[in-house]
Amino acid sequence: MNDQKARTTAKDISRSFIVQAPAGSGKTELLIQRFLALLPSVEVPEQIFAITFTRKAAAEMRGRVIDALKEGAAHAVPEEDYHRETYELALKALAKDKTKGWALLDQPQRLKIDTLDSLNAWLAHQLPLLSGGIAGASIVEDASELYSLAARRLVEQLGEGTVLSGAMHKLLRQGTFGIQGLEELLSELLPTRDHWMRHLFAGDANEIVQQLEDATRRLIDSELAVLCSKLPSQHSNELAALLQHASQNATRTVSLERFAPWQELEQLPPPDSHHLAAWRSITELLLTQRGGWRKQLGTIGFSTDYAGQRRRLIQLIENLSDKEDLRLALFEVQRLPDPALAGTHKDLLRALRQLLPNLVGELKLLFEERNTVDFIELALAAQTALGDADAPSELLLALDRRLQHVLVDEFQDTSYTQLKLLELLTAGWEQSDGRTLFLVGDPMQSIYRFRNADMSLFLNTKLRGIGEIRCESLTLERNFRSRPKIIKWINKTFSQVFPEQDDPKSGEAKFNPCKWTRKHSNDEG
Repeated sequence: MNDQKARTTAKDISRSFIVQAPAGSGKTELLIQRFLALLPSVEVPEQIFAITFTRKAAAEMRGRVIDALKEGAAHAVPEEDYHRETYELALKALAKDKTKGWALLDQPQRLKIDTLDSLNAWLAHQLPLLSGGIAGASIVEDASELYSLAARRLVEQLGEGTVLSGAMHKLLRQGTFGIQGLEELLSELLPTRDHWMRHLFAGDANEIVQQLEDATRRLIDSELAVLCSKLPSQHSNELAALLQHASQNATRTVSLERFAPWQELEQLPPPDSHHLAAWRSITELLLTQRGGWRKQLGTIGFSTDYAGQRRRLIQLIENLSDKEDLRLALFEVQRLPDPALAGTHKDLLRALRQLLPNLVGELKLLFEERNTVDFIELALAAQTALGDADAPSELLLALDRRLQHVLVDEFQDTSYTQLKLLELLTAGWEQSDGRTLFLVGDPMQSIYRFRNADMSLFLNTKLRGIGEIRCESLTLERNFRSRPKIIKWINKTFSQVFPEQDDPKSGEAKFNPCKWTRKHSNDEG
């Protein structure tokens, strides 16, 4: 789909979209056009909610929507084609405004364009304090001092002879850190508690161990499937023969152990976690410990005493050495964990299962003492106010009846907690029921990792949508901001930095080159 067709398609208000929009592509104008296009379709403007990540972005978007409506009311026709399209959409929105008596130019606050934090705060304040609400608490931007203090209060209970102190002693015995290190470890866990609380508090320790092992097996299966797809099939028999040779003749003990599965195998096994050891053998044969192509062959069974087999392995590595995607896939398999947790790891997990609820409790007490919360607590309180999809609160049911369309800017900087909020807000929606999601972002520009942004969420939403809503994927290519010389340099440079393909597991996005629209100039360098 070309760029102009993608922009036109994005204004189809009957469909949900996720739009990848690079810097300078006019994404804010596209969001404004989508917002204006939606206004004639709703009964009240409050049925449309646009979410941004900063107050500045929210103010800019609201201001530009109002400016478009003012230009429409003044019949000030813009000269540029793109802005003229915005103008025409504003005229249709004003016609609906007049019919319904919204008076948007007199009451611009009816345009629901705000930050996600503001939405969370509004939702959280609908919940009574004793039920998990946050009352009049202020929001602290940097809660690291509170995290450290909560961890310290927990560690101070170390010598009390309780189950809790026993769990801390277990961590100290198994870990390589002292009391100060334990305090720092616990403190560092709190900024990401929205990630692990839902797993750690959901069941007992045995259930958590099982869930973790199941997740590890799924990861292993996925990575082995990738490796299997990258290995050229014409080399499979040669690879198997060389692995069998290595299993009999490796001189280094570690290598001999790693090749052991090939004493029983004659061909490549299925790519699943049951055969992880055999696939790891391939990485031992072909790669160094740092992930480069192997050059030293003697200790793995290919000394000059086995000149024929040595030449065959050298030739195989030469044949594969230009396949960078294969080397990366091998390196990922080399670093995979074992599918089953060791006994000591299970003990550590059980100890953490005992400690971490108390750690979160200490933090909540500090929040109460100081009448403050961090952004995570704000988001968790908002989710509590909504209930869940199977047991929605009255607030969520009311929102479900009112909310028709949600637009989200900078979606690449979404965290798990923020995505969960979107899932709750759209929990009652069905595909093609007239309600829509419109998500805009650019995974090449993700900057909010300090706020727990997870770029894999953008890539996974492209694949699976949110809840029951599947979002069609659109990509913008044209850059209206920079001159050709700058765009050429960016396209050349960053195509070498970013991966060749999107990787939803790691959250790494491929580079999408831009096309310039501005003309060359003498001073563009």
